[in-house]
Amino acid sequence: MEREELIQLIKDNTMDANEVAEYLEVSKQRISDMNRQGKLVSIKKGIYFKTRC
Repeated sequence: MEREELIQLIKDNTMDANEVAEYLEVSKQRISDMNRQGKLVSIKKGIYFKTRC
């Protein structure tokens, strides 16, 4: 896999906290609260996997 392909794969399958807040239509503070409560799990601080529902 080429570097560019890997970067695109990561971009296609992750969201940052701002994107999650926009997607869920909540504030960034609410995202932090949900993370603390275990309702969201980050893979790295402020980075979340996209899941297929």
